Amino acid sequence: MGPKKKGKKEEPEAKKKEEESEQEKSDTAEVALREVVRTEQLAKMKYESLQKCVTQLSSTRALYVKHYVLVQQKIDQAREELLWSEYIKCDGMPDPACVKQMNTYLSLWEESKYDLMEDVIAKTQEVLPLMNTLESILEYPEEWEVPLKPEEMTRSHKAKLVERQKIFSTMKKLQMSKLNRATYNILLDVSPIVDTENNVLQHYLASDLVQLGLWGNVVEKNMRVKGTEFDGLGFSFELPRSLMGIRGAVRVMRVEYDHYSKQCPSYSKPGIHPEDQEELLDRIKKKVGMFEEKARREEEERKKEKARIEAELKAAREAEQERLRLLALEKKGKGKKGAPAPPAKEKTPRDGGGSARRASMKSNRSDNPEIPTEAQAGSEIDQEEEKDPATKAKEKLQQRIDMYKIKIDKHELNLRRNRIMAGVIVFDMLYIPPQPKKVANWVICELEHPQELKYRPWTADYKPPAPPDENSNVKKTPEEIEREIKAQEAELQKLLQVHLKLPSTALWFEPPSIVRWDEEKNYWTTEGFYGISFNEGKQTLSFKTMHFGIFGLSAFRFSNLPFQSWELRPEGDNKAVIALSAAAVQAEFAIEAGLVTLIKFSSGNKPPVKGIIHVPMRLKDLIKEMRQQGVDIFPDVDSHCYIEGLPLKDIPTERHLYYCMALTANSLGFYWSRWNLLSGYEKLIMQYREKIVGEAEQPQKILLITPELTSVLECNESSQTFSDKPEAGLPEYADLYNLVQGYCSAKVQKQMSLATPIFVNSVYEFLLNTLVLSYA
Repeated sequence: MGPKKKGKKEEPEAKKKEEESEQEKSDTAEVALREVVRTEQLAKMKYESLQKCVTQLSSTRALYVKHYVLVQQKIDQAREELLWSEYIKCDGMPDPACVKQMNTYLSLWEESKYDLMEDVIAKTQEVLPLMNTLESILEYPEEWEVPLKPEEMTRSHKAKLVERQKIFSTMKKLQMSKLNRATYNILLDVSPIVDTENNVLQHYLASDLVQLGLWGNVVEKNMRVKGTEFDGLGFSFELPRSLMGIRGAVRVMRVEYDHYSKQCPSYSKPGIHPEDQEELLDRIKKKVGMFEEKARREEEERKKEKARIEAELKAAREAEQERLRLLALEKKGKGKKGAPAPPAKEKTPRDGGGSARRASMKSNRSDNPEIPTEAQAGSEIDQEEEKDPATKAKEKLQQRIDMYKIKIDKHELNLRRNRIMAGVIVFDMLYIPPQPKKVANWVICELEHPQELKYRPWTADYKPPAPPDENSNVKKTPEEIEREIKAQEAELQKLLQVHLKLPSTALWFEPPSIVRWDEEKNYWTTEGFYGISFNEGKQTLSFKTMHFGIFGLSAFRFSNLPFQSWELRPEGDNKAVIALSAAAVQAEFAIEAGLVTLIKFSSGNKPPVKGIIHVPMRLKDLIKEMRQQGVDIFPDVDSHCYIEGLPLKDIPTERHLYYCMALTANSLGFYWSRWNLLSGYEKLIMQYREKIVGEAEQPQKILLITPELTSVLECNESSQTFSDKPEAGLPEYADLYNLVQGYCSAKVQKQMSLATPIFVNSVYEFLLNTLVLSYA
């Protein structure tokens, strides 16, 4: 009797648990079904948003294509005018684009017998502009000839390109050869430049492009002097004891040009990586395609899932109805013995309740109602969006560094990071050729063959100190330390001591480093220099070296990047001014149709740049000139590899934004925002305001630009915290151009229509060459 009573007491409790289990399964299935429906709705909304984005970006692209055609027509016209101006010149100089004329000029120059230094310097002033033009043809051939695709190039055209490069290389070698020959002619008879009291020759000659200093002993074992200083060159040296008293001449020649760096492997700007060539519209179209493919793939899965869940719900309802029916029968039986008990619910066939478990897992993964988990599954794009913005920005930066960073040798100077400034210095020791002797009324000369400079080879027998052994625990005594110091000082006395004042033809924002041209390896090397020090007050670099050779001063290119702030403001229908503020430089540029003018420049207590302020120039010419003077505020595609603290941005988004800014540059002002630095890789933030010339200025607002959306935000520059919440009621816009069309005033849109394609392209090119959102 005991077991029966116990079973009767447990029946209500078992029934209660069974009812709760059935209800839980029913609720879970309903939640899963609602989640599937919600996912379908969100996926549809996302797809419609992307389609709208494609439509708006396509309208901007169509405008770009229209402008591009007009700009190309203007370029073709400028090319014809340039060729005509060269054709009608009557200055006796060859056409640099004509290979035949250049070869004739080169041959005549090579056969020329005017080898006096004054004549060679005068010829240098004639030749260098010609070489610069030829170099421009090699770098920008589309300015001189109609560009051809690789498959359109004939054999003769390819041969012409090779011949131009050969001519340019020959001209560089011939230029140095002529200077060497002129130096040799001076040394053929040193009597006019020798101090008879100490038997030392000294000579100095200066021009705008070449400065020459000669010094040396004309007799053996003259130990009274060991060096000199050329004030005009800002160069002094002291010979080591091993070179004192040797008959010979030391030449110090500075030329205000650099024909060596272009030969270096690290000189050329790398091509744009394929990942950076993608246009924003193409990326969004690709994303739409991936979305459609994923939607098609998941549609069947959702249908199956929905069918399984509906089957479960139906089975649960039927089971509940059956249970209630049996329970009613049991009550009608009034407790009769033998009444059948309600059977336990059978598991759903086929999956044994697996659908409910899967629905429960999906429900648990969908804690955030803003993120459609189903839409994210299996998509690489959505996985990227799930990452923390700071992590994603760091990963993207490292990825882009890996894309562009180059490998160099241990002592090789990286010319992607550094630049040779203020020309080069030829510092060598020469044999003095046999001197003429006067016998009675005769002058007897011993002729050498060949009649050319002969260099005295010399390398210091110097042993640098061994690096300290970090694993050694042995402490040296004071006597041992003192002996080592004296031995090191004795070794340093074997080196050539040089003091070099920084030339005033360039701006120096950081102490430069000294490098030497390695003829065998064809690059600048930092090897062989010791005891380097820099005197900030005197602007003098001192060092000891093991070698003579061709020296250069290397400066870090990006001392003024990243920018501290920037602004772009309209100044007329087809004129805008962009102001850039860097670490040590503040510059303002006026941008007009096809031309850029540097209108303001300051660099603290340093002198301004020379010869380019208030001079309208083509952008590429202005960039080249400013870089030559030491002001490089124009990053290249790989500059991020060498600058720290950058808010690097998504390239296709940034490039598209700059075109939109150019379209609106005559009616909107754009300004740097402090929120941009830490906003992440795909969020570009700046301030803007409507600015019609002659109208009252409007307050500045914050713009947020992402690959798929451009918004005006509620927060502003002085807000305590950043919020990406857009203004209330603001529709979705794919880019800045479409936002301006639908959001800004009619006056702004009217003013925009007055901008010419050439002006728009000029602003666009300037922004592409400064990348203010990635470098500020």
